[in-house]
Amino acid sequence: DRIICVSKRTIDDAHKYYGIDKSKCVYIPNGIDAKALLPKRSRKPGRRIGFVGYMHEHKGVQFLLRAMKIIKERVPGSSLYMIGSGNTTKFMEMARKLKIEKNVHFLGNVSRTELVRMYKTFDVFALPSQYEGFGIAALEAMASGVPIVVSDTGELKELADGTGFVVDPRNTQELAEKIADILQDNGLRRRLSRRCIKKSRNYDWSRITKMTLDVYKGIIQYSK
Repeated sequence: DRIICVSKRTIDDAHKYYGIDKSKCVYIPNGIDAKALLPKRSRKPGRRIGFVGYMHEHKGVQFLLRAMKIIKERVPGSSLYMIGSGNTTKFMEMARKLKIEKNVHFLGNVSRTELVRMYKTFDVFALPSQYEGFGIAALEAMASGVPIVVSDTGELKELADGTGFVVDPRNTQELAEKIADILQDNGLRRRLSRRCIKKSRNYDWSRITKMTLDVYKGIIQYSK
């Protein structure tokens, strides 16, 4: 038997909570259509921060909003675009209390076509989750040439190696500083962007499909 897990964290959790033998687990990450997400042309740098995910505390939305209060002072004209469903009303009220409501745009769910377009408009992507199995939105942002600032959970730490920054999401100051660093340093942003595109190719479906097929072939061969 083999159990496919999308991150090393998932393997650890399968062993910890379900007693599954780690030797039966195979690490195969989630895949993306890297070519579809690839930006067709470079664009002028801006001050747009992106977030894609469920609007809930476990996704670190509250940390990102608090960080945004700091960012808007350091980077005038910066904006945060929040895509996803959930308890949006609660976080809209939080943004109002933090006096950042003019800098934060809650867009709700959007079509796949619109999501792909939006990725390519971001200058930095933030996902300060408290827990992730993988973090597919961060990978899709990378494939769009967008540097990432993420927490150390799921596959996020591996994704951010060379393509952005890993932070403690509860440290609002650190989260804000790393996002602002990318927004303010065009040279850094361009370097990270190139690395994002290159690294995301390792997660293209053509490669992930082959890895999955090899697992099935191995099982069939072993059962003969």
